[in-house]
Amino acid sequence: MRVKVTIFRILAFRILALTALLFPMSVNASDTGCSDKWVGTWQLSAEGQPVEIFTLKPGTNSAELTGQYIFYSGGFPTFFETVVTSKSREIALSKATCINDKITVEIVDPDGDKHSWSGQLGSPDSGWLMIDELPAQYVSPKYLLRKVPPETRLVPRDGKNLTLSHDLWQQETIPSNQEMAEIFAADQAVRLEYEKQREAKTEQEKQAFFEHLEREDDARLARTTELIESGQLKAGVDYYRAAFIFQHGEKPEDYLRAHHLAVIALSLGYKQASWISAATLDRYLLKIGRNQIYGTQYLDKDGTYQQSDMDKGVVSDAERRLLSVPVVADQ
Repeated sequence: MRVKVTIFRILAFRILALTALLFPMSVNASDTGCSDKWVGTWQLSAEGQPVEIFTLKPGTNSAELTGQYIFYSGGFPTFFETVVTSKSREIALSKATCINDKITVEIVDPDGDKHSWSGQLGSPDSGWLMIDELPAQYVSPKYLLRKVPPETRLVPRDGKNLTLSHDLWQQETIPSNQEMAEIFAADQAVRLEYEKQREAKTEQEKQAFFEHLEREDDARLARTTELIESGQLKAGVDYYRAAFIFQHGEKPEDYLRAHHLAVIALSLGYKQASWISAATLDRYLLKIGRNQIYGTQYLDKDGTYQQSDMDKGVVSDAERRLLSVPVVADQ
C-alpha cells in the first residue's frame, strides 16, 4: 500500500477570499478622480482565455465605483487552475475602491461569503489583479486584466471543460496540455473521493480500492511518460501535474523523477510547484531507506495519519517556508 499524502487544494480563485489587503483604502486629496481611470469593462484571463469580466461604473464619490462581476458557472476553479465550464453568471459588486492606479474589488457570493481582488494599472488599458487572503505561504499570481469594449461578454461554453493555468502580468503563459490536465484531475478526484468515504469502508473494500487504484495509477503514469517523452508537455503547470502522477508511482525512480519534474515546473515559473518539489524528495528518501527532511509524508496507521521519520536538522524552518511546507512545530 502506498504512502498517501494530503494534497492542498485551495478555494476557487474567482470567488476566493483575499491574502492581506495589498493597498490601504484611505482616501485623500491626491486620490480625486481615480475612479475615472477604472470606469469601463475589464477582462481577466488565464492562458489567453477570458474567464471573468468586471464592469465598473462611477460610484458615490471619486474613489468608489459600482458594477458587475461576470464569471463562468458550473464549476469553480482552484487557486492553481481555472476550470472554464458551462454558461456565465453575473453578480453585482459589493464594493470597489480605488487609490490612483490601485483598486480593490469585492463581491458577496450566493452563500454570503465575501471574496475580493486587489490590482493595479500598468497602462491606461491594462494591468493585473491578485487574489487577497490566501494562506501566508502562498502568493497570488498577477492575473492579466485588459480593458475591452463595453459589450464584451463571456461566451457560453459547451462540451468539454477547459482546465487552464494562470497568466502572469505582461507575460502570456504557454497553453497547457489538456490531456495532462484531465489525467491530473482524475488522479486527484479518486483520492479526494476515497478520503471522504474512508471511515465508512470495510478493510475488504479498502483493499479492493487500492488494487483498483494501482491499476489506474499505472495507466496514468504510462500515458504521462508518453506525453513527456514525445515533447507534448510545454507549460510549467504540465510538469507540476506530471510530478503528482509520478509521485503516485511505486519505485524510487518514480519519486525521483517526480522531484525532477517539479523542479522543471519551478524553473518555468510555476511557483505553485514548490510544495510538491519538497514532497517528492521526501518520498524518494523514505523509499530508499532514509528519513525525510521536510516533513511532508505521513503513513496511515490504524486509521490515523502519523508522520514518517524525519531528520529535522537538515533544513531550517525558513527553508521549509520557502517551499510552502509547514514549520516543524506545525506539522
